[in-house]
Amino acid sequence: MFYVTYTRPDNGSPSYGSVRSYYKGLSSKQEKAIHDRGNLIVEDAIYPVCFEMNKKNVHETSCDKHWKFVQTELHKASKAAPKHGVRPGALFSIPVADGKAFYVVTKVNKTTCSVEWRGYGGDDYTDHWLGLGGKFPLNRIRERVEWQQGMDCLFGG
Repeated sequence: MFYVTYTRPDNGSPSYGSVRSYYKGLSSKQEKAIHDRGNLIVEDAIYPVCFEMNKKNVHETSCDKHWKFVQTELHKASKAAPKHGVRPGALFSIPVADGKAFYVVTKVNKTTCSVEWRGYGGDDYTDHWLGLGGKFPLNRIRERVEWQQGMDCLFGG
């Protein structure tokens, strides 16, 4: 694996990501076809997406620069997150192995809540129940969000 900078083809924004020897959600046949075209698959550092990119549009970067970008994005998301209640933008983490899996609330209904995974932990850890995100019972997500907000209040997160 190596860390890269690239411009996201879906929105034109500069970003960081990684190029690996395997990719979540792609079959080996899809991977081979991409490599046969002489392209790379870049996994975004923050969002659960990957892009087929021409090698000339991908630039290798250091682990330190990649990590600084991830931490800056986490800081921005934390500052923008609501401090109380389960609302879109609420950020929470779940301990996994020797790190954390991070999630953000994207939609709230009366009984359900949608969340998406974010790569703020640097290890690409996901929770076994939440995976890369989806729609879940509101009461289960509320527990996690309120716990996170309580910890942030206590420890200045």
